[in-house]
Amino acid sequence: DSRVVRCFAERPATIGALFDAALAAEPAREALVADGQRLDYATLSARADAAAAGLSLLGVTAGERVALLLVNRVEFVVAFLALLRLGAIAVPLGTRLQGPEVAWIVEHCGAVALIHEADLAARVPAPEAAPRLRRVIAVADDGARGEMAARGDPRALDWAAMLAAGAGHAVERAPADE
Repeated sequence: DSRVVRCFAERPATIGALFDAALAAEPAREALVADGQRLDYATLSARADAAAAGLSLLGVTAGERVALLLVNRVEFVVAFLALLRLGAIAVPLGTRLQGPEVAWIVEHCGAVALIHEADLAARVPAPEAAPRLRRVIAVADDGARGEMAARGDPRALDWAAMLAAGAGHAVERAPADE
């Protein structure tokens, strides 16, 4: 039989392109509902831009890995989109992993930054366990840097401060892989 059956409609080639197409088509349409928040595409995109700029100001560049030790929350999506925009590689980690497992993965994947739940700070690798890890960014509902900053870890920063630093800074988007 010589029939050809198309299984998929034409669509954007990447997740970033798919998001950008939805943003262009209906920026006011609801894009994300989580933690009592309802974000439209335009708002979600603006937060991703601020996060991308903040990460860029911290030295994260295309091709570098950033580990995400986050539960299902708005900041996970924002961080993921920000990393796509930078051309960096997201390394999602399960929040049930314990400290030695997190350290092994972060070190072996070569992550330069880790974005984590503030209450999981005890699982963040010490500097000697992951020497390439330059930044550790805590996401806390109260905006606190949490335990890492309290211990005086120079890598520690809070998510809200990173977003504030990135707000208003333009970031050059990495070219999309086609």
